[in-house]
Amino acid sequence: MTAANLTADTITATEIRALRREAEEHSDHDWVLVCDLALAPHRAANADGSPLIGPDGQEWTRTQARAACADVINETRAQS
Repeated sequence: MTAANLTADTITATEIRALRREAEEHSDHDWVLVCDLALAPHRAANADGSPLIGPDGQEWTRTQARAACADVINETRAQS
């Protein structure tokens, strides 16, 4: 049985934390940052009001980061 594809709405914090741990183990700092953004509290900015900045230097929303994490997990599952 194949797991349903994850989305920004269905990915769990546990799945994001697991992806973050794997990124850390591989010293993939960009993906650590994406996971951190995905795990951020529901807001569109940092506590000081500055925008969330992704590894590409652009503003990211928490939803965009969660979607990116879901996409990576979906791709990995598809390759297995």
